[in-house]
Amino acid sequence: FAQAIALQLVRAAPDRYTTSASNSLRVRSSGPFEVRMRSQNDFKLTYPGGNLSNTAQTIRYSARFLGQEITSNSGFGTRTCARAGMDGSAGVLPLGATLKEGGSAETPATNHNDIISITFTPVVTASSATSCAGL
Repeated sequence: FAQAIALQLVRAAPDRYTTSASNSLRVRSSGPFEVRMRSQNDFKLTYPGGNLSNTAQTIRYSARFLGQEITSNSGFGTRTCARAGMDGSAGVLPLGATLKEGGSAETPATNHNDIISITFTPVVTASSATSCAGL
């Protein structure tokens, strides 16, 4: 049922659908940490067997993470975050996605996907760490 509702929402505005603002990651840390983000398909959705170099078989999207809109793997780099804390409300990092295109020019398929990997690495010291929670 939820998948059918999501599909209806996407079809209503295929070139600007945005995921729920409540999506987030929770990080707990006693010290600073580095964050890296990569998309397996460089921020393009495609279906199983789809060709990433064929624009009719892909849908571009962006991700909003740590206060930044990311549209390519080269757009994020590495961010250094200050200690998130260890309590229950520690380090809530919102994550959202927005479609950048869609419509009748795309090859019809029942599912499109991509895999985003977000890596958190502890660091010993960080002179330029920023508070990343809530961005």
